[in-house]
Amino acid sequence: MAGKQTAEGFLNLVKQSGLVSVDQLKKLLAEYQEQDRKLGEPSEIAEELIGRALLTRWQANKLLQGKHKGFFLGKYRLLDLVGKGGMSSVYLAEHVLMRRRCAIKVLPSKRVNDASYLARFHREAQAVASLDHPNIVRAYDVDHEKENDAEIHFLVMEYVDGKDLQEIVNKNGILDFRDAVNYIRQAANGLAHAHEADMVHRDVKPGNLLVDSKGVVKILDLGLARFFHEGEDKSLTIAHDEKVLGTADYLAPEQAIDSHQVDSRADIYSLGCTLYFLLTGHPPFTEGSLAQRLMAHQTKEPPPVTDDRPDTPEDLVQILNKMMAKDKEERYQTAYEVAAVLYEWLQSHTDEEWRQNNLSSGVGSGVGLTQGEGSGSGAEKGNQNPELAAFLSNLKEESGIARETKPENPKPEAPKPQRNPGLLQPASSSLNVRDSSVLPDDKISSASTRIAGSSAVTSSAAEIKPEPPQEKQAAKPVAKPVAKPVAKPTAKPVAKPVAKAAQKPVKKPAPVSEALPDDSVILEAEVDEEEAEVVEEAAAAEAVIGGRQWIMPAVIGGGIGVLLIIGVVMFALSGGEDEKPAPEVVADKKTEPAPPPEPDSLPDEIMVGPEAKYKTIAAALKDIKIVFDKTFGVDSKQYTIKVAAGQELKERIQIDNSDLSYPKGISIVAENGKPVILAPEGPEAVLNLKGIEGLTIDGFLIRAQGKKVAIELSEYLVGTSLKNLKVNDFQQTGVLAKGVSGLGNEPFLLENVSLKAGSPKAIGLDFTGETNRGLVLANVRCLTAMQIGARFSSSVRDTQIKECIFSESMTGIQFESLGYTFSSLKLTNNTFFITNSAIVITAMPTPDSELVEISRNLFSTVEGAEAKVEQNNNPELWGKILKAQENYSSRTAPNPLPANELNLFKNKGKQGDAKLNDFVSTTPGDEKFLSPAPDNPARKVAGTPGGMKPYVGAVAP
Repeated sequence: MAGKQTAEGFLNLVKQSGLVSVDQLKKLLAEYQEQDRKLGEPSEIAEELIGRALLTRWQANKLLQGKHKGFFLGKYRLLDLVGKGGMSSVYLAEHVLMRRRCAIKVLPSKRVNDASYLARFHREAQAVASLDHPNIVRAYDVDHEKENDAEIHFLVMEYVDGKDLQEIVNKNGILDFRDAVNYIRQAANGLAHAHEADMVHRDVKPGNLLVDSKGVVKILDLGLARFFHEGEDKSLTIAHDEKVLGTADYLAPEQAIDSHQVDSRADIYSLGCTLYFLLTGHPPFTEGSLAQRLMAHQTKEPPPVTDDRPDTPEDLVQILNKMMAKDKEERYQTAYEVAAVLYEWLQSHTDEEWRQNNLSSGVGSGVGLTQGEGSGSGAEKGNQNPELAAFLSNLKEESGIARETKPENPKPEAPKPQRNPGLLQPASSSLNVRDSSVLPDDKISSASTRIAGSSAVTSSAAEIKPEPPQEKQAAKPVAKPVAKPVAKPTAKPVAKPVAKAAQKPVKKPAPVSEALPDDSVILEAEVDEEEAEVVEEAAAAEAVIGGRQWIMPAVIGGGIGVLLIIGVVMFALSGGEDEKPAPEVVADKKTEPAPPPEPDSLPDEIMVGPEAKYKTIAAALKDIKIVFDKTFGVDSKQYTIKVAAGQELKERIQIDNSDLSYPKGISIVAENGKPVILAPEGPEAVLNLKGIEGLTIDGFLIRAQGKKVAIELSEYLVGTSLKNLKVNDFQQTGVLAKGVSGLGNEPFLLENVSLKAGSPKAIGLDFTGETNRGLVLANVRCLTAMQIGARFSSSVRDTQIKECIFSESMTGIQFESLGYTFSSLKLTNNTFFITNSAIVITAMPTPDSELVEISRNLFSTVEGAEAKVEQNNNPELWGKILKAQENYSSRTAPNPLPANELNLFKNKGKQGDAKLNDFVSTTPGDEKFLSPAPDNPARKVAGTPGGMKPYVGAVAP
């Protein structure tokens, strides 16, 4: 669009944007005339305006694209987009009048019309803003702005001038023991404050610990992850599809199993991994792929820190090991305890001179009296380094502003030390954070003590902490308030996170072993964001007792509320004073309704829902089977079972058609709207289909938490389709197919199915048996770390795998082919992203194999071979049966090609181009996840032979 603009048109856009005043533009034009200069191209004018500090690079790029709106949010001017993901966009901004810089996090526009989501957004944003601690980046404001019909909601956060610990170590090398301990101690203090407010960070890592210009550690994004991904009650526990929780190199073992139920001790493990990094310059596990590193956190001990730092004090090694204990019960139980231990270590390992230097300069120390002011002054100096607002988000940076460099001090300035972290800290944030009172023996933390050891104040703070009863009843399931007073008498905040974790309601049995994704992608076995909306509705604070519905009050005053509830229950069970229970029971038996008669016919469309005749899918299928049997199996009617939106059904769909007792052409379809969740109890698969033809299952969210297998298929499934499904949290296999068969014109179809494993050892699709034939896998997405995306342990005939994504798997597709045959096997327009090996063939197929086509596949960030044969590779046979064209890989071609690798690139292929790793989004669940960016060569290729797409890979540009 820049090429189509004229200079005059571009200046008019600048004027319309409001970023540059008319007087400034007139002055610029007058200077051009005086110097007899031509305006030139719009890009040249843009560079001039950038050079005069009238526009930022990001603003100029938007204007060159013809966009003149969207540069202001209320009283804030947007300077740069520093991060964007499925959850939010983060902008560097400045207050229009005060010119003070801040970071703004904007709610996704697709969620604005969801009233319940907005309510949760504001509630959680206010909770984050209520955190007031010098070691946490503060949230200042929650606001919204309306532009035409669009409503934009956003959170304004503190701008911090500093560097994160990742950058400090990368640039300056490993840290002095004392500075490393002090940084971690400060972080522990900030986490303790957040944990006290029932917030768990779940992504503690060096990149999320920012050290400001005075040496104060600031925790980034604390609490926001809780809103955007989960919280304690069910309405906040469900994570969006697109975002991941945590980072692989610093992930607690239990967080890989169930990130929704972790407590504050997961942060302690991650903080230990961060200390390990500060001391060694690398995370605890560096070997292997992402999935292997995730598993290492669960199963292996990291190399001793003394391998890199032989001089590490033994007592520091013991502290580190306890923080990183794999069993959370063996770690320090609270962040306060961590801070206290590290404080004592500093007392033992520093001299008076070190403490005095730190007290005056702030190097690596705790929080001084002027921390708040220091942060503010850093914000005022924002012009020095505006890009540092990117640290306020762990989203991937998309900044358009060129980075500036600043001379680095050999040792960063540090703040004045903090209070003794071993002291109990009251919950109320209204207490003076900058109280100048100090304990005589607190040499390091003498500058900022919240409270000087008053147990009375601690007790009173505990008393004022509970929320109003009305809020608790509205926000949490009714069983919660009953349990809460039991844990409440514990006066010490240090015990609270553990006690709360024990009381937290568990929706399903926890998986046995798993992991998440990303290196700011973490993969996670996570329930869908849409699922959250259904769960939230299902968690109403009411109960049915004795056939009557009672709204259970929040328990106020402990025993009184309990007695009131007991009285209600007793009254309901007794039926009232004047009623005689025995005759009622006899009468009920006599008047018990007879079972409904079997139907002779059914309508074409059968509704299933709370208000419908059929409450379950199983009941509808049963009547279909009855009617079909009454016609002696010749009923040709095709039935559609439509399931009302927004339900969570505790049932499985099980159809065994071995005796041909079901008609062909049944459709089980979720109604449009809120998703229909299938979440049955027990270990059996959620879907189990055998020999059923023409069946369609469309639009469900399958929650397989704790189950080994989510979907089990077998035998003839001619014309059967599983479409638009989300399959989450399976432990071993997402789809297990045993000898499945379709036909050429009526294949078995898996289409638009996303798979999110609950374990990195899982397999997304597993085809076993003697032969699987007549299959089409289209637009299947393996979105979390797995051992294998798709595995075939059988002969494979007449099968297409097209437009599929295999992301974060050790192996994308594996063919265990010894003794098996390939015939008409096509792999086209697939994307393999962050895999160890993309296509693995364990042994040569039989000599009578024919036609294997591998074309227009995109291999991005693949560590090993794009395609390899592990045993007895036969290049001569591949020369006869393999057709490969227009495959692209970012991996540099090995020279010479190893004997066990297949050459997929000799026919119009491309290798070694780093631009093939450029995508519009790398956030799983985004609409444009792995869509090629504008500079990616995979965006376009000529023609559509064999129905292939006119681009390379699974996703359209």
